[in-house]
Amino acid sequence: CFSLSLFLFFSLLSLFLFLSADKLMHLDLKTKVPLEYMIVEAIFAELFHLPQPKQLPLFYGCLLVELCKMRPATFPQVLAQATVLLYESIPTMNVTCVDRFSTWFSYHLSHSQYRGSWEDWEEVIEMTDDQPKKLFVKDMLEKVMRFSYRERLVDVLPDNYKPFIPADPSPMYKYDGEEGAALPGADVARKLINAIRSRVTTDDMERILNDISIDDASVDVPSLKVEVFTQVILQVGCQSFSHSYGALAKLRPTLLKLVSSDEDRLLVLSNVGEFWANHHQILTVFIDKLLRAGIVDTKAVISFIFSSSMKDEFCWFYPWEILQQTVTTVIGRATKVESTLKTAKRNFRDCKHEDEKRALDEESDETKRLEEDIQKLMEELDGAEEDVKRLFLVMSQRFV
Repeated sequence: CFSLSLFLFFSLLSLFLFLSADKLMHLDLKTKVPLEYMIVEAIFAELFHLPQPKQLPLFYGCLLVELCKMRPATFPQVLAQATVLLYESIPTMNVTCVDRFSTWFSYHLSHSQYRGSWEDWEEVIEMTDDQPKKLFVKDMLEKVMRFSYRERLVDVLPDNYKPFIPADPSPMYKYDGEEGAALPGADVARKLINAIRSRVTTDDMERILNDISIDDASVDVPSLKVEVFTQVILQVGCQSFSHSYGALAKLRPTLLKLVSSDEDRLLVLSNVGEFWANHHQILTVFIDKLLRAGIVDTKAVISFIFSSSMKDEFCWFYPWEILQQTVTTVIGRATKVESTLKTAKRNFRDCKHEDEKRALDEESDETKRLEEDIQKLMEELDGAEEDVKRLFLVMSQRFV
């Protein structure tokens, strides 16, 4: 029957998505079908595939952009209809799919001169802040800003959408301005920044930190050192991602000496959250860098996400993105160690077999080395698996 043929065609079309846009639009069809509609449906079906799409989401975004360029008379209209249908489905859509829809649409707008049917979405202006459609529009506009800049959004959006424009993504340095300069530790922070720019040694930086003297007995000096040094790292590297990574890599040894407890790790994350409160992308990426660098652990990240300061942010996608990347990092670490251990055991068996073939009285140096490596990897795997268990235990406690 026709419906079965259509289903089979749709399934085949999903396989053809790996072709170029040009080949997709020139498929030789014996039965006349609405090709543009079928292609759009197949692409979105793949993009929203759970738990993960077969390709990077960017692939589907690029494919749709190319198809719009090839068929400007028909394809953009079909895609616009699909976008409206998806927008209307947001209240019942899987949250992960809403996030992918937001990411794709922001990317597509950046390739279409930010032209959108904003009047079709004016209903969100009167909605409450916790409504799914309003949250979608706010999240999508923040992602649009990543492809451009805030002033561009101010220019292209209608006046009634001005409240939806994201805040200025500039960093918020704690010791800036007159009020900041009067805070405890501000003088030491200024000296540290000047010292870092003068390329002083680690010992010199530690001496400057130890000069902190507070008359107020209620101020915890060790915690203040952590706060000051974290703010300094963030301020020194605030120009770009690469500057942030460079500052963290250079100053990591000193920060590790200062961070010695769960409270210290949470304090580091709280300062990062305050510094990049208006730039969720850098906040998300930098927390992942801190986790990979061993400065914070999974318990600290989860405690930060579920802290009182983040309570009002739960409607945004970025706290859950931080949580997801934390889980991915910890599980990925355990998986990598397990894979390395399997390879080491296989090599050990091969070396052992070679020793037996050569009738050696004792194990070769290579066999002994591999045996030692296996022992170390087994201990490392035990630690990694313990981290995974601890992660899910802490998560379940915080969710409850």
